[in-house]
Amino acid sequence: MTSYHLPEYWDQRYQADTEIFEWYQRYSDLRPKIQDVLPKNGRCLVVGAGSSELSFNLYDDPDAGIKDIVSIDVSQVIVRRMQGLVGDRKGCEFTVMSVMDLTYPDAAFDVVIDKGTLDSLLCGENGKETSTKALEQIFRVLKPQGYYICVSYANPDMRMVFFTQDSLDWDIEIRETPKPKLLDNTAPDEYYYIYLMKKRGDPVMGNAKGKK
Repeated sequence: MTSYHLPEYWDQRYQADTEIFEWYQRYSDLRPKIQDVLPKNGRCLVVGAGSSELSFNLYDDPDAGIKDIVSIDVSQVIVRRMQGLVGDRKGCEFTVMSVMDLTYPDAAFDVVIDKGTLDSLLCGENGKETSTKALEQIFRVLKPQGYYICVSYANPDMRMVFFTQDSLDWDIEIRETPKPKLLDNTAPDEYYYIYLMKKRGDPVMGNAKGKK
């Protein structure tokens, strides 16, 4: 079984592959599907950021209006590389951290974006246990009325059992985005799934920062 949950796996992978890599979809393709739930002037957490340009694209999008973005990954190799690409994007931060052990306080973020991270955990060793830890941590640091945006290859029959655990309390909307057709344009459409999970509860005023 692939060791997707281990930092060593990702360090080796990113040492061997120095190119930008986007899991599933580019931001330009996702944007029309998530733009209405992105909080202007909100604080965003991108989990398992990897070598994706998602955080930069989101920061640079004037319509999104998000300039406070924390991107985490377990790989020191890729975090150092992405830190070197931040440039003059003040408020765009990359840090080494596991989504299963977030050091941020409760209700610290207005939105959490996950593009393939939960899928990776579920494909790795002890996938059910590690994914549950990750979801509970995401739920904890998300503000009430905030959104957890999870982009996945898996349909609701495969994922809803994890999103509806007793320790989680959110309203869930599911949207689809077509997978790119590489060769055969006549092939039936296939989709990625975008799970929009809105945390229930009264809104929290202000932006919490700092460590737990």
